[in-house]
Amino acid sequence: MASAPVRASNMSLHQQLRSELQDAILAGRYRPGDMLPSERELCQQHSMSRITVVRALNDLARLGLARRVHGRGTEVLRSRIPWHATAMMNLDEMAKSLGQATRIEILGRRDVEASDLPSPLDRELRGRFRRILRLRYAGNLPIMFSSIWYPASFAERHPQHLLDLGLPGGALEQAMDEVIDGNVQRIGAVTADAELAAVLRVPEGSAHLRLIGVVSLAGGQPVQINDSVFNANVVEVKTEMRFQQPRPAAQKRHPAVAEA
Repeated sequence: MASAPVRASNMSLHQQLRSELQDAILAGRYRPGDMLPSERELCQQHSMSRITVVRALNDLARLGLARRVHGRGTEVLRSRIPWHATAMMNLDEMAKSLGQATRIEILGRRDVEASDLPSPLDRELRGRFRRILRLRYAGNLPIMFSSIWYPASFAERHPQHLLDLGLPGGALEQAMDEVIDGNVQRIGAVTADAELAAVLRVPEGSAHLRLIGVVSLAGGQPVQINDSVFNANVVEVKTEMRFQQPRPAAQKRHPAVAEA
């Protein structure tokens, strides 16, 4: 029986098919090296014309998720969203560059004591904090689960919808009277317990990247603590190191010449 993708009123037919195939790739149903269904199979499965199917497959190729191989079909190149942790582009922009719409779901908000903050941190914090639990999606796939803390005094001065977006960058930073001085991040790993596995839709016990960041004002006053876990099945995190000055080429060594 032919199946049809979910019809979105604001998307053309080829965009709907591209989005469906893209979600399947990022969900791991197609792995690098796998071949997508043929043009004829996709036409039959989704009751679409060949022109529409070809446009969708060409879009996947332009996004770098697949390549069109003459005489063979469409081969999957990668199955995760690449995010360069040292780049200026944030995760939302990386996802959008692949044609993935991003959205945020707020899972909860509550006021807590400093003892609820993640450990280890480089400093001891006191007082009350506003905690926000946030899940970020790319398309229909959960890509990052975050716990965000703001000092209560800071949270009371800013609208809740801006706090939900977080720092740095975005409307919250533009609305602040203070200037952000730094964002110190610590990278580690975490094993998904039952709760995290359910939220990210990953196997319990699977390993994922964890990033703890502290955004501070001048003088070191923290205004946001962010504890985020990236879905390793969907997001591929890369870092890059560059030397400030080129290293000199190694001098060529010549064998010693014995004197007569």
